[in-house]
Amino acid sequence: MRVACLDCETRYEIPDDLVDPSGQKVECCRCGLVFGVRATTAAAAAPVAAPVQKSSLGALFWALAALFVALVGVYFAKPSFIYKASAPDFSIEGKASGSYYTRPDGKTLFVVSGKVKNNSGAAAKPPKINVKALGAGIEATAFSYAGSIPSRDALDETQVEKLAASLEKEGGETIAAGVQKDFMVIFANPPKGFSEFEVEISGR
Repeated sequence: MRVACLDCETRYEIPDDLVDPSGQKVECCRCGLVFGVRATTAAAAAPVAAPVQKSSLGALFWALAALFVALVGVYFAKPSFIYKASAPDFSIEGKASGSYYTRPDGKTLFVVSGKVKNNSGAAAKPPKINVKALGAGIEATAFSYAGSIPSRDALDETQVEKLAASLEKEGGETIAAGVQKDFMVIFANPPKGFSEFEVEISGR
């Protein structure tokens, strides 16, 4: 079966016989996102037996299984990106990415990342990046400053509240004219179900 990472869209070819028929989680080797997959082929058919009376419990089981798969799909679906506005001197380059990220300790983060470009004719301080994440009846906000990017080890091992707070500290080197800088905004202990997120550059 072919699968694609919901974050970086890297594609993989996974033999069906290595995937649990009921579904399982896999980790992207490129960006580290953990997401769910299910086998695309059914298990080998059992030998034909004498007809038996259908059980309502079997129908209930499959109904609950379908509901579970739907909920997993909502949780791991890649939220859509909305770019609201930018400061006059900066703009978002390309499309920002937002997805849930599960750390090795089992804690979950919602991570939004992308690039900003200094469109002015002179060096400028890193702009503030505001992000609003939205879902069915839920809303959360977080921010950071362009250029503040934690290492992979910090993302996996630093206490989540301290990790988010470290990105909210203003400072860092100025961004030269015409230069792009990465940004990352982290939601510590986010609720499930974010379906879209808005990114806005507010300047200083």
